Amino acid sequence: MLLLAVLATLPARAAGGGVDEAEASPPPSSPGVTLKSSTAPTCDGSTSEDTPVLTFGEAAPRTCRLRSVLLTAPSTESASGSGVRLTDVPAGTLERDRHLVDLNRERIAMNWMALEVLAGWTLANMAVGTAGYFIADDQTWRSFHQMNALFNVPILGTAVVGALVLAAQDPERLTLEESLRRGVMLERGLLVGVTLDVLAATFGAFLWERGRHIDSGQLTGWGRSLVLQGAVLLLYDIGLFLLNARYDARLLMMLSPDSRDGAGVAMRMRF
Repeated sequence: MLLLAVLATLPARAAGGGVDEAEASPPPSSPGVTLKSSTAPTCDGSTSEDTPVLTFGEAAPRTCRLRSVLLTAPSTESASGSGVRLTDVPAGTLERDRHLVDLNRERIAMNWMALEVLAGWTLANMAVGTAGYFIADDQTWRSFHQMNALFNVPILGTAVVGALVLAAQDPERLTLEESLRRGVMLERGLLVGVTLDVLAATFGAFLWERGRHIDSGQLTGWGRSLVLQGAVLLLYDIGLFLLNARYDARLLMMLSPDSRDGAGVAMRMRF
């Protein structure tokens, strides 16, 4: 009887041991098995608490596809119009941070080049204008060179201030909000510059015509200079405004109405 009792308990213990072992070690994963935990593997093998519950066969390809598209394509939209957007990746991830740093570097480099062009234009006008004022014999051309030199003095000061502002910007530390704020401030400044350029050219045209009527070589020379300088700076400011607006549009596409998880529909602007 004792031997029969011992033999009767063996299946129960084996079954109990099998249950404990099954609980201790989860079944191997496969593409058809759904993950029950709140974490899922990413491309580098790390886990995230915000990762949705997916199968192994679904999670890894989707994550890798998002990263590969963001790292290889500068645009956030495919040719068909339904590509992967930056807002599909949670905020604070490596891809979004790297994209933001790259955009700020490109924007700062472009504005540095624009400032160099502006500084070169102003210095050339000041040098040629000063020399022409002392060399020219005709009153009209003396006045023309005089206004060219004087007009570009405040323009050179503007270029120096812009260079100081750009030098203080570090693309590695600029957040998305700070980048957009600086972009909007620059665009507003350029719009003010466009307004001043139109006023300068208009006033120059008035002086030019007035000088012709009263036969004043000084007014005629000043008017020609203001028309030239206003027209050149008008083209410069409009071009720089459009270039910066394109970068700001790319930054706006990184915005999301739901800042908690970085997902949502981004604003899209085209220029």
